[in-house]
Amino acid sequence: MYTLRFISIFLLLFAMQYCQAQPAGTLDISFGSGGLVTTTLQSMSKAYGVALQPDGKIVICGFQFSAALGKDAVCARYQPNGALDSTFGLNGVVSIDANMGGDDEVHALSIQSDGKIVLAGFTDDGTNKDALLCRITPNGSLDTAFGINGKVIVDFDSSRKDEIHAVQIHPLTGNIIVAGNSIISNLKAKPVVARFWSNGQLDTTFNYDGIRTLWVTALDYQYYFSAEDLYVYPNGRIAVCGWRDFPSLSWDADYWMARINSDGTMDNTFSGDGVNTYNGSFNGHDKAYSLLMNNAGNLTLAGGSFVSSLNYDASFFELNIAGSVTGVDGVLSTVAGNNEIFYGHKQDASNNYILVGSAANGANSSFLISRMSSVGVLDNTFGTGGVVTTNFGNNATNEAFDMQLQPDGKILAVGYSGNHIALARYLGVGVPQLNSLQLTSPADNATNQFYTYMLCDFTDAYLATGYEVEVDTLSNFTTSQVHPVVNSTVGLSNLLPLHTYYWRARATDGTNWGAWTSPWSFTTMDVVNSVANTAPQQSLMIYPNPCNDEIVINANTNGEGVIINFSGQVIKRISWSKGLTNVSLVGLPTGTYSIRSKDYLYQSAFFKY
Repeated sequence: MYTLRFISIFLLLFAMQYCQAQPAGTLDISFGSGGLVTTTLQSMSKAYGVALQPDGKIVICGFQFSAALGKDAVCARYQPNGALDSTFGLNGVVSIDANMGGDDEVHALSIQSDGKIVLAGFTDDGTNKDALLCRITPNGSLDTAFGINGKVIVDFDSSRKDEIHAVQIHPLTGNIIVAGNSIISNLKAKPVVARFWSNGQLDTTFNYDGIRTLWVTALDYQYYFSAEDLYVYPNGRIAVCGWRDFPSLSWDADYWMARINSDGTMDNTFSGDGVNTYNGSFNGHDKAYSLLMNNAGNLTLAGGSFVSSLNYDASFFELNIAGSVTGVDGVLSTVAGNNEIFYGHKQDASNNYILVGSAANGANSSFLISRMSSVGVLDNTFGTGGVVTTNFGNNATNEAFDMQLQPDGKILAVGYSGNHIALARYLGVGVPQLNSLQLTSPADNATNQFYTYMLCDFTDAYLATGYEVEVDTLSNFTTSQVHPVVNSTVGLSNLLPLHTYYWRARATDGTNWGAWTSPWSFTTMDVVNSVANTAPQQSLMIYPNPCNDEIVINANTNGEGVIINFSGQVIKRISWSKGLTNVSLVGLPTGTYSIRSKDYLYQSAFFKY
């Protein structure tokens, strides 16, 4: 009994959600359960990266953990609807133990043109941590043509702890380019970029050994660096971003950026020596995690900045070809009082930026999704003021680490919720709700309605561009008149007294039509009652006439009505009080208009110049 009641309540709530408007930023209810997917692997699991296959399938990477086995690298594939793809690995999941019981994580992935999936991260055997690359086939098996049995383990810098945080495949050469760091101690680390041939061997044409550590200036040895993301130009040049931290100060990190030529030498056209730091605020804590080449050909960086508010604020800025800040430059406190940080971002076909990350309040955190215009202004048509936060059930901790934009504009964010891999999909554009409109007035079965002129009203349908109202004296609408209207109101005139009329409405988005509403009916009054009821109220004067941007209505009673143009279209609703009422006409073009009301037997015309 309890289970049946729970299911009924769930279905009711789901139906109610489906009937509601779905603006941009709303969870896509066609994905998973109400737009959300969680996957439980072992006792804990997280996803750090996501990629889309051409067939719409979703590939994620991360790790799973159990007390008995430690951490294993994980790759999972989902159908476009959010269900695990059973044709991939074991029930949609591939688990990789790269180092005989060591702790393995993959933080980034990239899909080759042949469908093979390259995973990048690290493997730690307890005494040494090395960079890790794996490649798996489209069915989820390790690719034996890559490295040794599908795995490549690399020591970037002798006796250091090495990690990969980002990977890209050059579309022309097939080279695999990675970025990460080589950790010397808790106080010092080098940023690293490396390049591999497509078979997993280091490309020795890049900096002679395939590896480029990026301690470039004389004082770099003082810092802890981390390279977090990269972009590979068509000519093979590599841009890489991240942060550097001066460990002797508790809150002193800077955004860091470097650009490297295709042969591994520094690109000195970028900031003079190929590297640059950006101090968001003196003694602030600034870290960049995401790098993008925007549609204008500039690089944009996203991350976080711990400055005056004593909380991390999500940050986002743009660089020109020489490495100087240009265009967008700002720290965005999107959710007041929270710690906010961006870990990934993309740019859509309308040049809007979509950024994902985390918004935290104390121990609680949520997925953070923001949309901004090309100049960095939060888009008020997306979510609430340009911001969406999402929690998965009752889990206190939820963070999004990566994202992808689907060809249909939907936004896919991945990360974790509690101890589970978490995916959420959002609408990039609103979905018209053409079947959501409802008739409102006159009430169904209303009687004694004025027949010379009356208004039929219904609710707006979300993203509708127009409506049709059908009126007939027959309930099957076989002799009906159809009234096309732009707004959710239609004025009916020349009705017959003492007749019952049936009416219904439907909406269009310019391409598709929604269903007709269930019909309502009303009955008009007779001629005697009409004259008797309205004769005492026939005092309505308009001046000045002609007018410009305002008219004054002089009436002997309170009333309401509509302004109608020369073609009979309802332009706006108005109301007036007994005596004098000013009515604005700002925005109305020159023309002849009239005011109609069910309380008056005539219409009052005026000309606007």
